[in-house]
Amino acid sequence: MMNNYTVSVVIPVFNAAETIERTLDSVRAQTAFQNILEILIIDDGSTDNSKSKIHAYQNKYPFLPICYCYQHNQGVSKARNYGLKQARGEWIALLDADDCWHNNKLERQIQVLKENPEIVFLGTAHARKAFKRFGRRITGLYKARVEDVLWSYFPVTPSVIFKKEAISAVGYFDESMSHCEDINYYLRFMIHFNYYYLPECLVDIDVGKEFHKEKGLTSNLTMMHKGEMKNLKDIYDIGYLSKEKYVVYYIFTELKYIRRIMLVFIIKLLKSFKKRRVKNGKNKDSAIL
Repeated sequence: MMNNYTVSVVIPVFNAAETIERTLDSVRAQTAFQNILEILIIDDGSTDNSKSKIHAYQNKYPFLPICYCYQHNQGVSKARNYGLKQARGEWIALLDADDCWHNNKLERQIQVLKENPEIVFLGTAHARKAFKRFGRRITGLYKARVEDVLWSYFPVTPSVIFKKEAISAVGYFDESMSHCEDINYYLRFMIHFNYYYLPECLVDIDVGKEFHKEKGLTSNLTMMHKGEMKNLKDIYDIGYLSKEKYVVYYIFTELKYIRRIMLVFIIKLLKSFKKRRVKNGKNKDSAIL
């Protein structure tokens, strides 16, 4: 069957009133907009005015093929899975409500897909920095291995596009996971099909937000670590890692977690020290007056 590269864009939303318009602007501005069959927005129980912002956007741009669906808060995986089940396009492109695509994102990916018809899964970079694998710089299209992804998770979700027909083999996002569920899902493409990465910056993530918020950061890191460990065990259990490699990656993942916790502790310590210095400085100024 000829592939016309029709694309279903799946966007889960949760309290994204401040960013959803910019996200939708980036979809509307795509140079390959003609390939977008539908924009599936799944509202995962937002309590802000995300719904009214989305409806206002629909009214402002009635030509956009937006389909809005509301569900009670059940998590991002449940929301994405609903979108995957509703999608009618030959390809599914993922996007989050606080991320933005560069104008040529879809056009560039479709170009690569046409040139490489064997590709089932394709992600891109989100930062303009060198992409290296075990000391070797990669500048072109790269077919990733399990070891590559376990060493450092990539790509980011808003860069991902994959064939819808692959879902019959790959399945859906694990709704029991709250962290690292995206990589858990993507690794299954590597197992059943292939996993390609284009080291070109075509997306921006966490637009309008701080990348990390201090509140709850340690607990988030703990949940992230649990997710990474589950992904590692899942890959080992199905036989894609030897016992020796599993032990190496287990130790590596533990050390990575300890390093993250230490960095958070140091950052909090420095912030606390800075606040005390500012407070002491103000007290001295008051005493002089």
